[in-house]
Amino acid sequence: MDDSTAQTPSDAHREALSHDQQELGRIVKAFRIDPMGGISLGKDGVLRSLTADRDVVDAMGLPPRMIKAYLDQSHYVKELEDEFRGVDGTKVPREQWFRPDRRLLPQPLSEEHKEEARRMMEENASLTEDISQEETCCVATVRSNYNLGITG
Repeated sequence: MDDSTAQTPSDAHREALSHDQQELGRIVKAFRIDPMGGISLGKDGVLRSLTADRDVVDAMGLPPRMIKAYLDQSHYVKELEDEFRGVDGTKVPREQWFRPDRRLLPQPLSEEHKEEARRMMEENASLTEDISQEETCCVATVRSNYNLGITG
């Protein structure tokens, strides 16, 4: 199934999705962030804030409903749905949140990409400062409705 035929949230699920998206936003906002790094959801269900070299800055094991909320922010990919069905990041030992198998992490940024990121950070320094001082949180865009087999 491609993203054009992916299911859309039913009215019964919109409120729950909204709550989960808001909770996910609060989790990410509370993360310590390396401005040259990024956020990554590992196949173990742990959401991690990473440096450009892919060291873990912050992490949290997500329950299945939060994994779904994270995935729902991207376009539907059948393989991701299959990979994350049955995954529960809350069952991952906390030590593994911060010292995961390196295969769970994206590749480190190349020196070229790091330099480009530094340049962009310098160019956008005032904009970044303005955004970080705001108290409001962005509203997530739900682009898909992954079926991870969650019941209840």
